Amino acid sequence: MPNKILAYAKAHKIKSLVILAVVVALGWYWYSKAHSNATQVKYITAAAQKATVIASVTGTGQVSEENKIDLTPKTAGTITSINVKQGDKVKAGQTIAVIDETNNLISLKQAQAAVASAQASYDKLVAGATADQISLSKLSVTSAQQALDQAKSTYQTTQQQQSLTVSKALSSWFNDNLQAVASGTPSTVTVTVSGNYNGTDKGQYIISLYSTGTGLYYSVEGLAKTSGQVQTNIPLPIGNGLYITFGSTGSLSQNTLWTVDIPNERSTNYLSDQTAYNSALQAQTVALNQAQNAINTAENNLQQAQIQLNQTQSPPTDADLASSQAQLLNAQAQLQNAQQAYSDNIIKSPWDGTVAQLNYTRAGQQATTGTAIATVITDHQVATISLNEVDVAKIKVGQKATLNFDAIDGLQITGEVAQVDTIGTVSQGVVTYNVKIGMDTQDDRVKPGMSVSASIITNVAADVLTVPNGAVKTSGNTSYVQILGSDGKPQNQTVTTGLADDTNTQILSGLNEGQEVVTQTITNAATTSSTSGSATGNRSNASFFGGGAVRVIGGGR
Repeated sequence: MPNKILAYAKAHKIKSLVILAVVVALGWYWYSKAHSNATQVKYITAAAQKATVIASVTGTGQVSEENKIDLTPKTAGTITSINVKQGDKVKAGQTIAVIDETNNLISLKQAQAAVASAQASYDKLVAGATADQISLSKLSVTSAQQALDQAKSTYQTTQQQQSLTVSKALSSWFNDNLQAVASGTPSTVTVTVSGNYNGTDKGQYIISLYSTGTGLYYSVEGLAKTSGQVQTNIPLPIGNGLYITFGSTGSLSQNTLWTVDIPNERSTNYLSDQTAYNSALQAQTVALNQAQNAINTAENNLQQAQIQLNQTQSPPTDADLASSQAQLLNAQAQLQNAQQAYSDNIIKSPWDGTVAQLNYTRAGQQATTGTAIATVITDHQVATISLNEVDVAKIKVGQKATLNFDAIDGLQITGEVAQVDTIGTVSQGVVTYNVKIGMDTQDDRVKPGMSVSASIITNVAADVLTVPNGAVKTSGNTSYVQILGSDGKPQNQTVTTGLADDTNTQILSGLNEGQEVVTQTITNAATTSSTSGSATGNRSNASFFGGGAVRVIGGGR
C-alpha cells in the first residue's frame, strides 16, 4: 500500500502538493481554533509630563448687527469719578468711571501679602535648611538632652530626700515612748525598753520567761523571734534594734508576759506622730510626681527636638512640596480674584469708540449692577454668544477668546470678552446669558447675523505636571490613576487634580514626572478586541494622548 501511494505521488506531483497544502492549512486552522479562547490583556501607558493646561468654555451665537457695548458695573457702590462726557471719543482701555475701591483695595493688599508669604514658604522648603538652622536644631537637641539628664538627676535626689524624710517620720512614730507592759502574774522588777526600732511593720513584741538547769531565760515572739539568758541591768536584744532591760531589784515571775506595741498607741504623741508620717508620705508622692512629670516633659522636648533636627536635615518630601505648592496656587488664585474684584470697580472702554450715552454724570451717585454706566459705539465687530448659567459663572470681562465662522471656512479671529449680561433669559426652564466678544481683527467677509462659535479661555496653568484625561478616574470624591506594579498589573494611585482641558488634566500631588500611568486597557480574545477608554484597537498615536509618549505593555494570559 505505501508503495502505491508513493507511486501515485510521483505521477501526480502537483495534485500531491495541493493536497499537502490543504492538510497543513486545516491543521493550522484547528490548532488556532483550539487556542483561540486564551485572553490577552495589554495596557497602554503614557508618562506624566510637564505641559500647559488651558481651560475654556465654548458657546455659539451670531455676529451682532450693531457694534455697541453697555458698560455695566459688576458691583454696586458709590461713583468716585466720571472721566468722560457724552459724545466723547474714547480709546481702548480708557477709564470711563471709577466706583469706590476702598474695600477691594484692602482685600487686594491682603491677597498680595498671602501670595508673598506662600511663595516665601515654598522657596524656603525647596532651598532646604541652612547651616545655621541645622546648627540651631542640633543645639536644641543637646539642650533637651541636658535638661532630661538634669530632670533624672533631680528625681533621684528627690527620691533619696523624700525617702529619708518618710523614714524619719516613721521612726519617730514607731519609737515614741515605747513601753514594756506586763500582764499575768506580776513581777516587781522594773523593765525598760531602749534602742531604736528599725523595722517598717506595725506589730507587737511578746516577752516571756522560762528557767532551765543553768538559770533563767527570756523568749521573744511577734515582730521578732529570739531568746537569751536573763541578766539584770544589761540591755538584752529583742530584735530590730530594740533592747529590754530587767532591773536588779525586785522579783521576776515566769508567769509574767511583757508586750511592747509598735507604735505605742498609749503615747501622748501618737496622733501627732501618725499625722506627721502621713503628711511625709503625701509630700513624697507629690514631690516624686512632680519630678517624674519633669522627666516626661524633658523626654517629650528631646523627642520633638530630634524630630525637628531630622526634618531640618532631610530634604522636603514630595507630599510637603505638593502641599506647599497647592497653598501657593490657592493664594495666587485668591490674588487673581482680588485683582479682578479691584479691576471690576474701574469701568474701562474695551475698544476705541464714542460714548453714545452716559447714565451717571457726577461723583457721589450710587451705581447699581442693573444699570449701565455708559454705552460705547465702536467700529469693532462684535459677536454675541449664549451660555448656560453654569458656564457663564466662569466668564469675566477681558478674557481672551477665539472665534470660528460656519460660513467662512478656515477663518479664526481672536477676541476679548467685552460684556457679560447680569440678567439671564429663561426659555423652557433653561436660563441663558448673553456674552459679547469684541473681535481683534476686522474682516470684510464677516457679516452681521453670521453664525459663530466661540471658545473663551477661563484659566491657564503653564508648565505643570499633567496626564491624559483618560488616565484619571474617580471614586466618590477621590481621584486616582492606575500604575503598573511589579507583577505587571494595574494598581490604584490616589492623586489630587487641578485644571483640565480637552486633552490633559493637571496633577497637583500623587505622581512624579515621568511616572507611567495606564490610559487604556485592551483585551484580545480570539480575533476581537475589547478596549476601555476612548481609544480603539491597538492605536498608539501620541497626538491622541496629548502629545505624550505612549507605551503598549502586554499582560498575562
